[in-house]
Amino acid sequence: QLDDAWQLRTEHEELSRILKKLGDAIDCSIMQVQENVAKGNFDRIADLMHNLGMLGKHVFPDKCVGARDRVRQQTCEDLERRQEKVLKMFNKELESRQPNFKPFSKELEKVQEMENVFLPLLGTHVVGRVQEQLRERFETKLGKIGDEFDEKLGELNDDAVKDCAALLVQIQRVNSEVSNDELKARAAVAVEGALKQFQDESKSRSDPTCIRKLAKELNETEFGMQVVDTSSVFKWFWYQEHEEKTEMTKDPVHALEELQGKNQSITKDDRAYLLNAYTRYKQAYCRHMEEWQKGQKTVKELVELVDHVKKYPEAVKCKDFDIPVLLAGIYAVWSILDHTDSDTECYRRPHTIQIFAIFRLLGVDRYRGRDQGNGARGILPGIVPKLRDSKENEGQEEGQQQQGEGDGHLAQIGTGEGKSILLGGMSTLLALVGCRVYSACYSVHLKQRDEKDFTPLFDKFGVQDSVMYATLSGLAEACIRSEGDVRTLTRDALLQQPSSSNPVTLCDGKPKVLLLDEIDVFFQDSFFGATHNPALKIHSDHTKALMRHIWKNRAAITMKDVYALPAYQALAGELIPEAGPILDLEIYKMLEDVKSFEAGEENPYVVHDGKIGYKRMDSIDTRTRKGYKTSFAYLHKEGQGITEEAANEELALTIFVGAYSYALILNEFKCILGVTGTLPSSDNPLEKLMQTACRITTMTYMPSLYGVRKLTLNSTKWFDYAESQLGQEQEIYQQIVAKRQGGRPVLVFFASENDLRTFSDGRYGQMLKSEVGGLEEVTEKCQTVNHYVNQATKKGMVTLFTRLFGRGSDFGSVRSRLSDEVVNLGGVHVIQAFLSEERSEEVQVRGRTARAGNPGTYQMILRKDQLTSSPFKASELQITNLQNKACDLCGNQCAEGESCELAGLRRRIAEESVRNMEERKREATNFHASTETFR
Repeated sequence: QLDDAWQLRTEHEELSRILKKLGDAIDCSIMQVQENVAKGNFDRIADLMHNLGMLGKHVFPDKCVGARDRVRQQTCEDLERRQEKVLKMFNKELESRQPNFKPFSKELEKVQEMENVFLPLLGTHVVGRVQEQLRERFETKLGKIGDEFDEKLGELNDDAVKDCAALLVQIQRVNSEVSNDELKARAAVAVEGALKQFQDESKSRSDPTCIRKLAKELNETEFGMQVVDTSSVFKWFWYQEHEEKTEMTKDPVHALEELQGKNQSITKDDRAYLLNAYTRYKQAYCRHMEEWQKGQKTVKELVELVDHVKKYPEAVKCKDFDIPVLLAGIYAVWSILDHTDSDTECYRRPHTIQIFAIFRLLGVDRYRGRDQGNGARGILPGIVPKLRDSKENEGQEEGQQQQGEGDGHLAQIGTGEGKSILLGGMSTLLALVGCRVYSACYSVHLKQRDEKDFTPLFDKFGVQDSVMYATLSGLAEACIRSEGDVRTLTRDALLQQPSSSNPVTLCDGKPKVLLLDEIDVFFQDSFFGATHNPALKIHSDHTKALMRHIWKNRAAITMKDVYALPAYQALAGELIPEAGPILDLEIYKMLEDVKSFEAGEENPYVVHDGKIGYKRMDSIDTRTRKGYKTSFAYLHKEGQGITEEAANEELALTIFVGAYSYALILNEFKCILGVTGTLPSSDNPLEKLMQTACRITTMTYMPSLYGVRKLTLNSTKWFDYAESQLGQEQEIYQQIVAKRQGGRPVLVFFASENDLRTFSDGRYGQMLKSEVGGLEEVTEKCQTVNHYVNQATKKGMVTLFTRLFGRGSDFGSVRSRLSDEVVNLGGVHVIQAFLSEERSEEVQVRGRTARAGNPGTYQMILRKDQLTSSPFKASELQITNLQNKACDLCGNQCAEGESCELAGLRRRIAEESVRNMEERKREATNFHASTETFR
């Protein structure tokens, strides 16, 4: 009995200690929540509140409920204070003679972030009310500005033009400095509307000089420049600016000299043929534009001059089928469609070098036809059988490859030099001659932008159904759906329903051509060697009930518990009897995923536009699923930016129905043409992989539209490095301060969000925040990326980015110009805080400065462990050699512009990467074959 009493006492003491620890943990969580609310650090609060709720379910429920009530009260009071503060700040800046909306914008972001975290506690939306009041106050201000603008339009003398410019700048400040989408959009609409009024008034007075005077006045200020850069009324100015910056490279003879200098395989005869082809193009283009300007031909008639190759098959075999002439018609229509009624003859038109790039990609100089009297058809007869004439088929054995068939070609075109213009024109031409064209790139943003730019052209030529713009994952989806939707086929089978899926119209016998933008991205781990894994979602009320029960009881639920649920039994009854093992497997996955989610092993995700998303290249992908962890993420964030409706939509059986190899998808295409800012060097194993996978026979390196690039490396060495993390941060800080003293904007690119946060939260990041009055940070989670990208090149700005934004982001392009002051100071300065394993990434990061003919500087500031750890694993001696710009071995710069040592290390990394991708491709091929068998 004494032993039992002693044991009970011991257990009681142990239980008391445990309860005390739990109580201390609750007190600590409460304190941390309150501290983070006071500091405005909301990232951590959601997890703390979750922990508090979990503890409250099992121990001290009254204490936890009381704590949540206190937090709710504190939050409501804090939100009310912030709400009033935001409204006062906005009002003050609206009435100020020298407004600055940036502090207001930051405070509004904090209110939104705070509401997202605390919505489950508050039970009501605060930001919506704030937004409504902000909108009302802004509308009142716009009304006053509009009245003043109308008054000035009645005068429209030189002074009135200046006043109109000043009023437009007032509105543009809101668009430029405020990150809130609704206010930005309203400001943009107001500016565009006022400009249309101004344009109409100047026309009614028959005074076309007014719009030019307004442009001149606006270009005197930073915000005025933004008005000119973003309004369609000033399209003529953008094109005029571009024409001036590229004037020196327009001459076709000079352009061909530069082209041949970069491509030794181009012969003298090739040059002569290319020059002749360009002459035909230029003559036809100018003739079309002149006839349209004089009213001699309508756009419809110009379309018909080209459209005959689609309507009448016999026309494509005659001498009138000439790629240069057809392109001239296509681009003439494009120029006219893009033209605004602004009484100016400045049009958007392809540059000489861009036309030569198309000629090279389409093989105009390599396949000239046996009869020189025929027009240039390039590789097209090898792709489209109807383009072949009898002479070309003479003596050709059955099954023998036609000349030019499958003749893939890659072209290197500088960053920001109009790859989309090439792809849009080629897509139109290829679709007209009977191809189904897929134009694919890695970026959702770029895909949407380019598709929007060229949709009017596709519609005008009637080829909109033959051209598809897609991301790489979207490309995979399109290919696997061409023979029927595998998801629908599987659902019909499991639910004992008649098949409701038919092959989509993409499977119509047309030869398929793939145009790949930034083709080097395809040859990375995320795509080549990987699989696209479509999943079927089966929704029902029973599934929702089952998954909510699993989430609610996730701490101890078992398969046996699930089997006993009425929801499980009802769900099993909906499926065919043979699907029992499939259902049980999915339940097992749910239990495993909910356990790993609860243990903190889930994939990093963000709430984006009311959905759960994962970072994918330069954007947040809300379509990707990480098993049932994504469903549980929806339940975890329900009420915190995720609605009940959105969560219910994700509560479904998610059955993966296949694994399609990205590499094998390339075999679907008759021909692959690619463009990129960085082609691999000839000794890089990636080049061989590209050539084999894409059936590439030719690579072309195009000269720049802007001539010699005005990029300066900021160091005598290839990179600088510090011994420690703190040393690297200090060097970055010193370089930012030095560059920013004169007012230059600085962009810093970090390897990861963790590295960016470490710098931002560290000693030198805090010093910068106090000195520069704000340090902008852009990661994959950022909801307003475009806003901060546009702001990053303004005078004195310092912006931190993760590496994903080192590719494809338009910093200081023609449509987002640098101010004259920034240009005169030396342009944008870029700091790269990591060493790229691939030279192509480094070139892309460099490409964020010295764009569109502007000057710029670049440097790398590393830390030693980035060099000595995987994947570089450099020795002390190697580090010294890595830094050299000039090769110690050959006494001059390598072809890549880096030391032999660095080129060698990157080559070794590339070889290992290619081996891994090839191995993964073999595995993916097996999965692909199994999927096709199942299908």
